[in-house]
Amino acid sequence: LVPQLAVTVVTWPLAIWFNDFRAIVVIMVAKALITVITTHFVALGAYRWHWGRNEFKSLWLFGWPLLLNGFIVFASQQADQAVVGALLSLPDLAVYALAGSLISIPWYIFAQVAGSLTLTLLSRVQDDIEEFNQKYRCTLECAAVAAVALLLPWFLPGAQCVIPLFGQTYHWTCLICAV
Repeated sequence: LVPQLAVTVVTWPLAIWFNDFRAIVVIMVAKALITVITTHFVALGAYRWHWGRNEFKSLWLFGWPLLLNGFIVFASQQADQAVVGALLSLPDLAVYALAGSLISIPWYIFAQVAGSLTLTLLSRVQDDIEEFNQKYRCTLECAAVAAVALLLPWFLPGAQCVIPLFGQTYHWTCLICAV
């Protein structure tokens, strides 16, 4: 939570100061550094490297589904843009990508913070299946409400912000966001 809050506080001043893409780069690097520093302060034990055949096997058995999942998530997030880019023009792809970004960015920000908080909450009750199910259900309900709260503004007046922010070139984005 500390890295997210720190980065959120400095985002606006950095955006004004740099007035270009460098603000995003600085924010991403700062978030990574703050995360590392915070982790070192709250760590309960020292991190040590150790190599062994049994450990590697254990890591592989645990990690291969996560690796496969990473490839699937990457493909699912990029495949639509590859198809649109292959079948339509580059300007059409730009409109499509902007519409997707406008809708997904608030959700990604929320998901990162909520995921950290939710995992902490659920890990505390992982041994009590009844309480875990209750907290899990509450978590899903909160996520559904948050999704509606984050995305509803884009369905109503949010699409009308596209032309003033990005110019007349992206007027089709308003229709895509509304759909």
